[in-house]
Amino acid sequence: MGGKAFPKLHVPRMPPAEYLKVRDKSIKTVRKFFRHVVCPPGSPEKIDHGDVDLLVCDPTSSYAPERLEKALGAVANTGNSQITSFAIPVDKSSKDAFAQVDIHVCETEYLDWELWMGAYGDLSQIIAFIIQPARQFLGLDEKRYQAGFRTLQEMFVWSSECKCLQEPMRDRGIDRGRPVFKAFLNWAASNLKAPKEPILRNQIPRLAIFVFGVQKQYDTLVARDRKLSTIESAVLKSYGGRLNTMISELARWAPLEKGGYALLRPSNEAHMHMDINANDWLDEMNEDRLEQLIVWIRDNMAEIKRREKFWDSEQKLVNALQELPTPKRQVFQEFEFTSERFTKELLICRILALFNRDEELLRQHSTEKIGAD
Repeated sequence: MGGKAFPKLHVPRMPPAEYLKVRDKSIKTVRKFFRHVVCPPGSPEKIDHGDVDLLVCDPTSSYAPERLEKALGAVANTGNSQITSFAIPVDKSSKDAFAQVDIHVCETEYLDWELWMGAYGDLSQIIAFIIQPARQFLGLDEKRYQAGFRTLQEMFVWSSECKCLQEPMRDRGIDRGRPVFKAFLNWAASNLKAPKEPILRNQIPRLAIFVFGVQKQYDTLVARDRKLSTIESAVLKSYGGRLNTMISELARWAPLEKGGYALLRPSNEAHMHMDINANDWLDEMNEDRLEQLIVWIRDNMAEIKRREKFWDSEQKLVNALQELPTPKRQVFQEFEFTSERFTKELLICRILALFNRDEELLRQHSTEKIGAD
């Protein structure tokens, strides 16, 4: 009610610090009477607050309206069985200034919905305005939505008017923590009827493209997707491995940058880097550049795999070091574990020394000149 439920009392708007104090104290008290108590986050940058809104559900055995009122220290209350406003002293020293705390008792299955609708001030209304064209496309009644729903039945009936709704609907591993969604699926199984002229699944994208006027953007996305598939197939054929593995190795050792049409020479240190727009790179790719890319990968992949192998060995070594007691781990602090500093023999020697706990052997090899093989 925005702090206006008690016109005969002095209920000033609360600055943020005072609001948080009243909110936290109220939540702590109300949790003695309800198992679930949440406060919807307010609008960002709000300079003051008219009241504290709490959503609650699942009362405990100790709950009774008069007990809650007494625990809050309220001097007055007003409302109904669902929403009750309490006037509580702002602090113990104040006898003539009060804060309004609104407690909304929800059904358990409605709590998430009420929290969403009340969060961040007018955010839900902003989103409702933004998606209005989408609701119209889906065939959902705008006025009915704005009027709100009093029961799950009303909400389910409104949702079922969507012209894209497919029948039958089945539970495909729905999250058990979403009881309203589960209830809708159960309701739909008994109440939904197949439309006389159903819209086929492959017709929906075409209809959306026409309604929203995005044919050009759609054609661009399709063309890029086809080109990307062609590039992936050609590159994988030359690489001879799995796509995810190749992407990981190339991203770590051969960053894609603005200076080149393809991948640069292998870098000296393992890192992830990419400062070129992927769509721009894809749009500029043609047959000649694709061929040059494939040749580059073929010429450099052995070096990349070598670096990846040593990098993997280093990670195992570093992980093993973390298991050592602190005094033993200090022996290794002078080492930099980067691939270019290890020879295969020295790496093996250090690993053996590690597992043999031979610090003297490690000190001996720490003085050797380290270089890449």
